[in-house]
Amino acid sequence: MALQIRRGLEANRSAVTPDEGEFLYTTDQSKLYVGNGTTPGGVLITGSGINSVVEDTTPQLGGALDVNGFKIVSTGNGNIELDPDGTGDVILHGNLTIDVNGNVTKTGELNISPTSFTTFGSNNASIDGNVFITRNSYSTGTAAGFTFAQHHNTADAVNFTFYRSRGTGNSQAVVSNGDDIVDLAFVGHDGTSTPIGAGNISCQVDGTVSSGIIPGRFRFALHDGVTSGALGLRAVAELNSAGVWKVNSIQNYSGSNLTVTATTVNIAGDLQLNAQGDLRFADADSSNYVAFQAAATVAANVTWTLPSADGTVGQVLTTNGGGTLSWSTASGGSGLVSRASLTPVTTAALASGASENLMITGYKGYVLYKIETSSAAWVRLYSSTAARTADASRLEGTDPLPGAGVIAEIISTGSQTILITPGALGFSTETTPSIQIPCTITNKSGATTTITVTLTVLQIEV
Repeated sequence: MALQIRRGLEANRSAVTPDEGEFLYTTDQSKLYVGNGTTPGGVLITGSGINSVVEDTTPQLGGALDVNGFKIVSTGNGNIELDPDGTGDVILHGNLTIDVNGNVTKTGELNISPTSFTTFGSNNASIDGNVFITRNSYSTGTAAGFTFAQHHNTADAVNFTFYRSRGTGNSQAVVSNGDDIVDLAFVGHDGTSTPIGAGNISCQVDGTVSSGIIPGRFRFALHDGVTSGALGLRAVAELNSAGVWKVNSIQNYSGSNLTVTATTVNIAGDLQLNAQGDLRFADADSSNYVAFQAAATVAANVTWTLPSADGTVGQVLTTNGGGTLSWSTASGGSGLVSRASLTPVTTAALASGASENLMITGYKGYVLYKIETSSAAWVRLYSSTAARTADASRLEGTDPLPGAGVIAEIISTGSQTILITPGALGFSTETTPSIQIPCTITNKSGATTTITVTLTVLQIEV
């Protein structure tokens, strides 16, 4: 007759405490247990179970373990396949969950080699190549894309860190000016096999790196819409380490006017309005404007330099033919003009007895009516810079030689206006007559000070 052993389902085994030497057999797991008189369910006999898988609660491994083609298939809703075809793949079907009581810890680097493009270093300390994370579809009610979440009560915690060094992970080297710390590329599919860049945001090293200091800049770029391929990116804006924006172009989303709200907009360098763009000045409610515009065709570049101060009532802007504008009294219908006070000139702080050469913007020909000084001074006016140079060594109180080019000179005793009676005729004797009147001013105040000189003249030559 057959030997009978107590048997039953695995779920009911722990309800039985077999006597010492008594056997228990689970019909659903094909495992054999032996009793010791005290352990509920008995003790598993090594070697029993489905597919002869050995269960050992304290496995010991004294050397290398080499397993090829090992496969575990769960009986639940998902499968865990460990190298099912001998290729070294670990495949997870379903979800991987780590609850609040679990930790995943690894000392050192976490290395991921998802594709054949990846090559590890000699000691697996770094990754060379590409890492791809792909989402092909999503279920209803699940947000499309990827979500990076964090939950904490720290206001200024670092969310994501992008770390860059030269060299390798094991032998890191200092980064250099122009290196990308991170470059976020935005690419799309254009129907070919190569992803095409639409734009990128990069953080770069902006200057010399020193201990504890890495100056940086942000660069924002978009595809130019013309050049084919991923290299057709143009820099639209850059914010450097000095806090200065370098802008290639600015336009709002709709392509219409862009409004910049700022108390003052400072521009270092030139501002150019292309294609006859207007320089507009809007009225109080910005409903209408006045504007300046370039000519349709400009043969050569022209720069007009504005006067340094306002003119007097009724004066107009005139040019010297070389781009310098000045205030002049307009001629009336009768051909007569009114006298005018020319824009004053001021010396630097001069020690008593010291002199400075200046140019007073006036006319090619004029009648000098009076000279006004802010402090005691010796003032000389000349017909040319050459005449002023030749007269530089003449002593105060010594008359100039006839024809020396000295138009007039006065000595004031303080803040004073000296009348020139009768009026002196002044004119430019430069090769090309100029509206600039050369003068020399000497401080006679007895103390270091600035001297301001104002001429009142009548224009007699255009």
